[in-house]
This record gives sequence, structure tokens and C-alpha cells, in this order.
Amino acid sequence: MGVLSEYVRKEAEQLRKEIYKREESVREWTSSIYKLYGQIEQWVKDADGGAGLLKVVRAPRATFQEPRLGVYELECLQIAVASSRRAEIRPRARHVIATIKPPGKEPQRADGMIELRDGNMADYYLFRLREVDGDHWYIQSVARWNADPSDSSVEELDRDGFEAAILRIVT
Repeated sequence: MGVLSEYVRKEAEQLRKEIYKREESVREWTSSIYKLYGQIEQWVKDADGGAGLLKVVRAPRATFQEPRLGVYELECLQIAVASSRRAEIRPRARHVIATIKPPGKEPQRADGMIELRDGNMADYYLFRLREVDGDHWYIQSVARWNADPSDSSVEELDRDGFEAAILRIVT
């Protein structure tokens, strides 16, 4: 028996636990993202008001790789205005070092990050906090985030803040 076979035999239970934990983390992260996507799709539909000028498309699956999660795939969202101007919502990472300060709360490490992009680069960051009552999402412009590294303040993500961010990206 070779050294690799011996390692797998001895560590099989631990390796299976690692695989299960990683798969569970990917499921939790992607579930959170798709729940947010559903909210965003509803906001865009409401903003369009039946005019047919705003479209949300789930882009083909993209491949992501993170040290703690391994390789996984999920969709990104594209928001099109009049079929020509676009914004993209693209996950960045589940495990981030970003510490955020939500309104009225103490600073804490974010539990994931998504970018709102013009296609080329991020214009806004969406940060997730997992709390007892579920996920809470926060927003901050990249320009403000980068302007003062000591200021980690963010705003709660709501319809108005999201719409304003998308409008800045597509105009």
C-alpha cells in the first residue's frame, strides 16, 4: 500500500467530516445569496412597474474558489436598463476580513460580500451579517469604503439604497 493510500485509510473519517462541513458551508452561502437575489428581483420588478424597461437576468453560473469552501458555482445577476445599460451583482467571497459597523451596532466581521458592478469593477459592496433572526445585508460604495480605511460604517440594504446604487451604476 502506498503512502497516499495509507493516509486516506487513516484519515478517512476526518476527511469525510471536512467534505461535509465544506459542502454545508457552500449550501448555506449560496442559499443566502439566492434569497437576496429573490429580493432584488422583486425590487427591480416593482421599480419597472410593468414598463418592460428593466430586466433581471440570472447570468450563467460562474466558478468561485475560496480556501475554506473549495470550488463552487453559482449564478450572478444582471440588471439591464433599456436592454443596453447593465449592472452586475456578483458574489465576492463568503469568508472575508472586512469588519463593518452597521448603524447603532458595534463593528463586526462580515459573513460574506457581494459586489455591485458596472461590468468591469465594483462600485458598491454588499456585506452580509448572519444574525439570530436571519441574514442582514448592508451596502457601502467602494469609493467611500476605500477613502477612509478606519471608517467601516455601512447602511442597511433597503429598496431605496439599492435603487440609488443601481441608478448610479447604469447612468
